[in-house]
Amino acid sequence: MEENQQIDPALLRDALGKRVMASAQWFYWIVGLSLVNTVVFFSGGKFTFLIGLDGTQLINGIAAEGGTTAKTIVIFLDIIVLGLYLLLGVLAGKRKHWAFITGSVLYILDGVLGLCLQDWIGGAFHGLALYYIFQGIKANNTLQQLEAATARAPQAATSGAGYAPAGIAVPPPPISPARPPQLRRVSRLLKCTSRQFHLPCNATS
Repeated sequence: MEENQQIDPALLRDALGKRVMASAQWFYWIVGLSLVNTVVFFSGGKFTFLIGLDGTQLINGIAAEGGTTAKTIVIFLDIIVLGLYLLLGVLAGKRKHWAFITGSVLYILDGVLGLCLQDWIGGAFHGLALYYIFQGIKANNTLQQLEAATARAPQAATSGAGYAPAGIAVPPPPISPARPPQLRRVSRLLKCTSRQFHLPCNATS
């Protein structure tokens, strides 16, 4: 029964693309909440958002012990760091795999810094954000594999066609020809990924 099911590649690509975009938006949350933490800190507030960057909070605390010049330098550093995360979020949304990886590594290091400062709850929230970011990395990788396999499939389907000189009849292909390895790979990839994203299949007669 499972062999008689077809997965719509367009539906699968759409689901994977949405997963990538949703994961990339976590970088925007990190930037936004870190910016709020910075504003609250220099305004004399006492609360922080746990998903925000521990690194910016650390340098903000150091600047609090200095004068106006130190605060100006720290704010400038905050802008650079948050701008970098914002750029990584934009590029991740455009399916740049290296942007996902770079942002994840930086956020892991930030979480390690928080754990060194005994910010256990903040470390847990870092882990939550990283979980969803990793889901985007996985979805983006699967989407790239799907597109590559789909692009090779038409060539594989026609590569077995033989050359016939003029005037010689070419026998028709068998009714149920064996699919080339590339086509079988596309089919397996569609089925495996559709199960992960709970996508419906179209039954064929």
